[in-house]
Amino acid sequence: MSISDLQIMFWFGLALILIGLVLLPFNFSGGGMSKIKLPAIEMELNGPALFVMFLGAGLMWFSISKRETELPPAPDAISPPPPAAVTAVSPTPPPAPPPSPEPSAAPIGEKGFGVVLIASSVPSTANQQAIKAKALAPADADIILYRRKSAWAVVVHYADSLKAEEDLPKYRADRNWASAYVVNLGSWCPLAKPTAVPLPSGEQPIAGFDCRLK
Repeated sequence: MSISDLQIMFWFGLALILIGLVLLPFNFSGGGMSKIKLPAIEMELNGPALFVMFLGAGLMWFSISKRETELPPAPDAISPPPPAAVTAVSPTPPPAPPPSPEPSAAPIGEKGFGVVLIASSVPSTANQQAIKAKALAPADADIILYRRKSAWAVVVHYADSLKAEEDLPKYRADRNWASAYVVNLGSWCPLAKPTAVPLPSGEQPIAGFDCRLK
């Protein structure tokens, strides 16, 4: 039974009790009106008034007790809120390794061996001798100008000393390089640092290193 039906029953019972209370005085008014005559009906008011009141009280009691026993409907199940979206965080990339130094145009002086052809205090003269040496040096050999104090030495690079010793007579055959000799660059110029050769404008530069000798 719904709540609205129980409310109607409650108010109907209360109305019956009020009607019974209205009818009761006719029975005890003392005016001789112990009966009400209606067409084809004649009844004493004592019994019907009490009956109406008891009926109303019963309806009220039934509606109240029924209403208390009925449980309220269960609330609609509330679905839990969806979990908050987790923003995908990419793992922190490892720090980039430091950039490797760019290789110089010629190998550094402290590695390998070399044939020292000539040394000159005039950079342009040493540079011209280095360009001349390209005709005799191996095709893959580097020709470097090394500054040793105030002189610039012309050096042909070799990977091993045997090949340098083998080609040494070829260089000495030129009278300008008659005193050429083979050196271990690791001890001959251990602190080589790339440097620019001061040349007049227009001359083709050769790679240069400063041995930083005092």
